[in-house]
Amino acid sequence: MNKTLRSAALAAAMAFVWAVGPVRGTAADRAPAEDAAQSPATQFARGAGNAQNQPRRSNPRIMVVVPETLLGRARVPDPAGETELIRRLTEARLQVLDASEVARIRYSDEMGHIVKEADIKAMKALCAQYHCDLFVAGEAFSEQVNERPAHEVAPISARARIEVKVFIVETGEILAANAAVDGATDMTPAIAGKTALQNAAAKLAEYLVPRIQAAIAEGRVVPPVPVVPWRAEHPPYQLYGALAGLGFLVVAAMVLAAVAHRRRLARQQAQAAAAQKQTDSTLTGETYVRNKS
Repeated sequence: MNKTLRSAALAAAMAFVWAVGPVRGTAADRAPAEDAAQSPATQFARGAGNAQNQPRRSNPRIMVVVPETLLGRARVPDPAGETELIRRLTEARLQVLDASEVARIRYSDEMGHIVKEADIKAMKALCAQYHCDLFVAGEAFSEQVNERPAHEVAPISARARIEVKVFIVETGEILAANAAVDGATDMTPAIAGKTALQNAAAKLAEYLVPRIQAAIAEGRVVPPVPVVPWRAEHPPYQLYGALAGLGFLVVAAMVLAAVAHRRRLARQQAQAAAAQKQTDSTLTGETYVRNKS
């Protein structure tokens, strides 16, 4: 009997948690999805800059991929133009993906299609892998200007050009596009070319960063709708779950009532049997006394 009572109590507790837990989580899970599903204009009007309610809107994820070439030389690692753009974006307190995550795609054919053909479909597919909201893509090159005279130590000059496009991933819109040119001088051709690329990227960042910040403030950078639990996407099923939980509670209460009733009957039967036994014992004693007398 005690085992039955414990099982019924455990079933009632589990039913209560199952019924109440999902209902409490529904509003919390569904609110971000509803906010993200609003149009940019609606969110901006409702105060889309609230970082507490929409953390990714106030700080979207940015991917920067700018392959570069030093003309006439083998590929030199660590692209200087891309690094300078990343530095300027992070100094503006924008969230930029780690450069190591994009190293394997920097010189891929897919990047060539995105940069040269503005392939929006390829851009979205690539950014979906890294969950980024803004994509800065372009290309850069530098070239040596002068030749060093034989048997002389003289500085080498180089010129560089960098051009990029900034895509809003969700809409495929080109937010900004521009190019910059600059030069540098050093004792080695490779360092001269790298420094020229860095200088050109610094000039380009002065154009790009304010436009990216303005687009974020205006609510134009819309992050993808976050994935929410299945039950939160289907509110009617929350009601069904609550009703089922309530049904379990009712069944558990009925089981407890039935068990209590059976115990009460058993107790009454035991008391009646004891009283009957006592009565029988008394009658037997009286009969014995009369027969002896």
